[in-house]
Amino acid sequence: MDMQLRSGAYSGGQAHSIVREPALVLVALIAIVMPIVSALVYPTYIHHMLSPQAEFSRLIELPFVVSEVAVVLWAGRQGFDLSSAWRALPRDIRIAAGVLMLAIGVSALLISNNFAYSLTHSLIVLIHLVFALAVYHLLARRSIPAPDRIAPLIAVGAIVLVLYTAWWLLTAPPPETQLYGKIEWHAALPGFISVRHFGAWYAGLSSVFALRILFAERDGRIGWDHLFYCLTAAALVWSGTRAGVLALMAVVGIAMLSLRRIPPARNIGHAAILTGFALCLAWIAIPPDDSFRLWNLNDGRLTESIDAGRFLAWKLGIERWTDSPLFGWGTGSFLWEVDPGFPHTQPHNVIVQFLISWGIIGAIPAFWLLGRAIRAAHTSALAHREMLPFLGMAYALLLQSLLEGMLHYPRFIGAIIVLLALVIARAHQPGAATTH
Repeated sequence: MDMQLRSGAYSGGQAHSIVREPALVLVALIAIVMPIVSALVYPTYIHHMLSPQAEFSRLIELPFVVSEVAVVLWAGRQGFDLSSAWRALPRDIRIAAGVLMLAIGVSALLISNNFAYSLTHSLIVLIHLVFALAVYHLLARRSIPAPDRIAPLIAVGAIVLVLYTAWWLLTAPPPETQLYGKIEWHAALPGFISVRHFGAWYAGLSSVFALRILFAERDGRIGWDHLFYCLTAAALVWSGTRAGVLALMAVVGIAMLSLRRIPPARNIGHAAILTGFALCLAWIAIPPDDSFRLWNLNDGRLTESIDAGRFLAWKLGIERWTDSPLFGWGTGSFLWEVDPGFPHTQPHNVIVQFLISWGIIGAIPAFWLLGRAIRAAHTSALAHREMLPFLGMAYALLLQSLLEGMLHYPRFIGAIIVLLALVIARAHQPGAATTH
């Protein structure tokens, strides 16, 4: 039987309300609730909040951390026990997690030149680890809903955030009312630290719908997936986030290689036409800021250097790491240990990020844990191919972590955890059938 991404292969819990289905609650949390909460909590038309305390909480994405703690507490009421969950883990994962926590503790407590900041970020990393266990506990206890019940939540989150962002930008106050006498459009995306994070998020969202329209068997029918692919792709291009565009293309390539098949010509044609519409829609709506352009329409050149200063940041980060190669300089230490000549909070590369934060002793187990999760999710998605679009979204965010801070900011880390756990849990459902 051909893969049916749209219809799904498992529909357990159809009669339950959304609050009784953890998968739907968690997807709604990462795709709808928290992006809007963040947008409402951090309204700004410049690159920072006026209050230093508010700005600090925005940079560490405190609302997303609080939401993870809330999920852990919810899981506790559903029978989650940390010690039991720890004992149930495979031995290699326990060893890797133990070494990682040792490296985090040593680097933050004994080495960091900014103890308070490193300790704060280290605690957030530990929350992420517990959150991952809690999420899997919640998902493993219940049937995973059919993809046609999960994807609409992602679609709702996409359209709500686009509409709110459009309203926010269209109702911007006079520039002279702002602190610097101007609207900093690239930083005025509600809830996002920069337009690049907005684009990274929509690269993930568009990956879901791209895979659903490319690989689903539809008999030529046009569905709502097509509409939301066009919308999310337009938002991605509108943001000028080249890393997101590359990630979307890579996700489609990974899907073709993994499935060992090329999408039907009709589906490719639909995707191409919708991409064209998305490009037109994006270019029509671009604000008066070159940060939103993939290239300069006047002379055909890229609007900024291809690496945007990343190569220098990586070089300086690696050089600083070599001064403390075993344990690094503490979680988040790139912020104060490296000066690439532009404002930053992280090195725009997960490899440099892990090395300078925790050294080689912490980076190796961190990548081991990440690799184990990716392998389990990939294996599950190949066995239950209706879950591939959600793995695609996780892959889009993970691929961008090589060029951005997807594994630094809780917004993206939480989403990756939920998506990977969702796909992995699908393989462990009682009586789960394989989709071929």
